[in-house]
Amino acid sequence: MLLVIFNATSQEIQGIKSVEDIRIELSPGSNVYRVRLENNQEVQIDASTGKVLSTK
Repeated sequence: MLLVIFNATSQEIQGIKSVEDIRIELSPGSNVYRVRLENNQEVQIDASTGKVLSTK
């Protein structure tokens, strides 16, 4: 879980000040973490590798 938080917060996204600014959801069917940010942005992370798949 720390890897997911680190990868999500290491993206150059404005408005992330602490882990309280994010919400993490796991989509087990697709094996993807969706990290939703308080500023309505989203980072998708592969649950197996920790690789950032996309930012929106």
